[in-house]
Amino acid sequence: MSGWHVLDDTATRRVNGRDVRITTGDFPSIQAAIESWEAGERARQAHDLREMGRLVDSAIARLQRHHAEHRDPPR
Repeated sequence: MSGWHVLDDTATRRVNGRDVRITTGDFPSIQAAIESWEAGERARQAHDLREMGRLVDSAIARLQRHHAEHRDPPR
């Protein structure tokens, strides 16, 4: 929970250039609300990294196929 500014049932933090505000809402405490938001953020980041990896793998495979198709024949 480091980096959060907590006041009563509200917590704020700057993340990637944007302000995030968490309120207790349906959670029993502000700590539970923050932990839930952080878990969701970790899951989103993991998903984004998997997608980026998939795109990079696809680009590398495409480049390798292109290279194999346009390779000079042996002499």
